[in-house]
Parts: sequence; C-alpha cells; structure tokens
Amino acid sequence: MDDPVPTPRRTIDIQVLTQFLNSLQSYSTDLVQRLEAGQNLFHYTSLEGAIGIIGGGDLWLTNSRFSNDDEELNLGYRVVEEILDEMDKGADPSRHAWLRQLREKISETRVDHVYFCCFCETDNLLSQWRGYAENGGGVSIEFDPAGFGAIAGDDSAHGLMRLWRVFYNGEQQREIVRKCVNYPYWPTPNETDRISYIVDALQFFMPTFKNSDFSAENERRLIFTPFPAAAVKPSFRNRRSLLVPYVKLSQLTSQTFKFPIKGILIGPSPYSALNVESTRVMLETHDYAGVQVRASTTPYRG
Repeated sequence: MDDPVPTPRRTIDIQVLTQFLNSLQSYSTDLVQRLEAGQNLFHYTSLEGAIGIIGGGDLWLTNSRFSNDDEELNLGYRVVEEILDEMDKGADPSRHAWLRQLREKISETRVDHVYFCCFCETDNLLSQWRGYAENGGGVSIEFDPAGFGAIAGDDSAHGLMRLWRVFYNGEQQREIVRKCVNYPYWPTPNETDRISYIVDALQFFMPTFKNSDFSAENERRLIFTPFPAAAVKPSFRNRRSLLVPYVKLSQLTSQTFKFPIKGILIGPSPYSALNVESTRVMLETHDYAGVQVRASTTPYRG
C-alpha cells in the first residue's frame, strides 16, 4: 500500500518544540542531551566519506526513511501506535474521537522529511566496521561535540537542528511518547489545535528510537527537521542501487564552519598503514595539522 500524500502543514513553532524538549531533559537524567565534559563522538564512514568531510568540509544528513536499518523509522511509528492503543482503552467517547484525529494527523505527516547524521560514543566498534568499512576501507573520525554548538545550538534558519541521544530502551521510548501526548503546556486550550504540536514533537523523536540490539553503539544523532517551506532542497546519491536523498550541512549554516576533528582511526584493511600516511597528508593539506591518525588493530578482513 502506498504511503499517504501529506497535507500542507503550518510552520513548526521552534520555540514551543524546544520548550517541550527541555521539559524532557529536566525530568530524567537519562534524557539529558548534553554529553559529559571531555566526552567525544565518533563518526564511522568510508574513505570516500572521509574525503568529503576533511577535503570537502561537509557532512551529509540522510533522509530518515533511507537509513541503513530498514526497520528503524518504522519502529518509532509502532511505538506511537502502541501508546495510542493503550490510551484508547477505557477512554471516554470524546477522548476516542481526539485520539482518532491524532492518528490521522500522524498518518498524514508520515512522509515528512527528517534528516540525520550518526555518531557513536565509542571508537573502534566491530559492528561499525562491518557496516561502514566498504571493502575494508572504513574510517572513524573523532569529533569534539562542543564544536558543533554553533550549528546545533542556535536554530537554523531552515528548521530545527539538534545533537540528540538515541533511545534503545523500549519503556523509555514509550514514556517519551506518553509525555508528548499528555504534555500540559502546549500553547492552546483547543484540543484539536494541540494535535499539531504533538505531531511536531513526535516527528522529532521518532528518528531517535532504535532497537535495543544496537545499544552497544551508544549513538547520538545530529537531527535536522526542516520547516515545511524550507528553502533547502535535498541532493541525491546512489547507495547500492537505492536513490537516497540527503542534505549537506553546509546548506544549513550561513557561517564558515570548521569541523572539530580530534583524531582519525583507520579501519581494518590490508592498506591500513598506507592509509594512515595518506590521511595525515590530507589533514595537513586542509589545515588540520596535528590531528592524530592511528590504525585499528581489530582483526577484521571486511
């Protein structure tokens, strides 16, 4: 069955959505979006991806529906459906009608575009080498997350962009959805109008829900939710015979941005030693002199 065609939506109220996100941050330390002092993030990519980041000065944020994990975005919708079913049981007739409206609005916005770029809190993960080391040529780029503050702290002119935690615990995912639906401070007393704010929040959070089998990754995501009328248009790339839409980080900021790269780990490969040397040259060529480059000792052939 084809996905429904989305209806036009009002502009996302960034201030209201941010207030809700901050309310989640405050009620549980497990939902804090900030990293511990001195904690770094690692972005796993291919050699071609490393060339684009270091040489091209850009990161690509992929449309969430085209994630490497086919089940990923659908998980968020299933969690939402589960909670709405839970709320529907024993509800009074007016609540039934309101929940039905909420379901319909979620269905209408199912094809909205959300883009993200993935990072891990752990370096040298075998699971990541398997997923990203194309032909044994993977790279892990270590970033200082504080260096993203200029683009992920202040709001982009094109939408909402935040560096956010990925949630693996099923009950925690369900609690986020409950908090969203029952949040008492949406800025309207009208029950129907409240639905739009709830859907905006759910659209932001669903890309942060992931199966618990991947919990060892300790993933963070730079998530961009564009305004409905955002001027930024996606580019497209071919990935294993799939046409994948993405946006470039350089499109989302008006300022010159230098990546806060702290180190490079070359993935397992017959050419690891040579790739260490050529990566050092590439870093120096693009004004990243002094960045440490190492080779992984993980015995993985790819």
